[in-house]
Amino acid sequence: MGGVRSIRRRAQERAVTFPHGALLIWLCYYSAFLLCFDGVSALQRHTFLLNFFTPGKMILTHWNISVVISLFVKFFAVGQGTGQIPPLDVKVVWNNEFCPLLDWSNSHGNCNYNISKVNDDGEKSTLYKTSESFYRLNCMARDKDVTFEVSAQCTDSDQERKAVSVTIRQHPAFVKNFHCVVYSRHSMNCSWDSLNNTNIHLYYWIKWPERSPLKPCTTYLYNGTMKTGCHILYRINNKSITPNIFFLLNDIGSNLNNTFWTDPKIVKPDPPKLSVSLEGDKLLFRWDTDTFDANCLKYEAFFSKCGSKQTKNFIDNRHIEDYDPACEYRMKVKSVFTCGSGKSDLSKEVVYGRNDSSGVLKFVLVTCISVMVCLCIILFVLYRQYKDKLLPKIPIPARLMGWDSQKPPKALFTPAPTKYSKVCLLSPVQPETPSL
Repeated sequence: MGGVRSIRRRAQERAVTFPHGALLIWLCYYSAFLLCFDGVSALQRHTFLLNFFTPGKMILTHWNISVVISLFVKFFAVGQGTGQIPPLDVKVVWNNEFCPLLDWSNSHGNCNYNISKVNDDGEKSTLYKTSESFYRLNCMARDKDVTFEVSAQCTDSDQERKAVSVTIRQHPAFVKNFHCVVYSRHSMNCSWDSLNNTNIHLYYWIKWPERSPLKPCTTYLYNGTMKTGCHILYRINNKSITPNIFFLLNDIGSNLNNTFWTDPKIVKPDPPKLSVSLEGDKLLFRWDTDTFDANCLKYEAFFSKCGSKQTKNFIDNRHIEDYDPACEYRMKVKSVFTCGSGKSDLSKEVVYGRNDSSGVLKFVLVTCISVMVCLCIILFVLYRQYKDKLLPKIPIPARLMGWDSQKPPKALFTPAPTKYSKVCLLSPVQPETPSL
């Protein structure tokens, strides 16, 4: 308090000789000082402003000069802090052929950085927020352009700084239609179409679950003399894991590289090994599931019993069927991968029993006889019900006339009596001829 009172007393002593113009300038600087230089203590503000102008001379002391310089530096720093200052020297650093890292310089104060990915439609999706000056991107295949942005939010600024974008460019393509199919836990086939007759070497890198060095393809697939694919062998002990594999194709002639990543969920399991056995009065169909985890497989079966075909779906690797000795049973199965996509080829068909032809004949005879008996019964009932309509009665005329069958019938017509006279016919007697 004593220092402040001393300053006030000195100000009162100088107020008599202080020019009015200088007072106005002093007030302007004082207002600007209060607005801009909020980091200086109250005692330093008053000391600076009282010593900045002296009555009639306005000579700056060495202390005032240092304060002015520091305050102007702070003024410009604050002005720049409220603008948009990008992170410096944003660049892409490659750890290997597939895994990039974003690196930049921390140019100003304590800052947090937002890393975003620019999607194909221009929308931005935030990947990560960090206070470090680097960020490890996911390993990728350079089959298209990908743009990332880095922006900073610093503690001495209320505004987010200008974002800096960096684009990872696509490699010039010399192959197309690259794809792979997983056949088991330790093998896959990859194929491609070459855009020109180039000498291609393929390398693959297993990122996860087991990091490995870059390995060359040892078994190529050919179309004539042109390489069109590679059969890759690897081994992963966990059946529930499909490998995360990246591929590097190198054109020896042009020294160009194409990198690819294949979806490990496109799977073609081995065909199941199907067997059948009779246990009591039941048929047991069983098939193996040693290719992939059983939780990722379901099964589609084509089943036939006595020639009747049907399709069944199963979750377990077994099926029980009631056994009929007179029937032939046929079955074949294929695996369907449910943790991704793909299915196996059909297994070999298993057959048990044979159709009994005599039994079929008996069945046909019994069926025909039963049908004929049923038809006869129906016809008899219908005849009894409708016989008067089908075969109407023919009336007997004698009964209509009231005749008695025991007596001769009376004449139906009696003619009137005829009048007649008796006539005697005489014939002349011939004389006898004398005999000779």
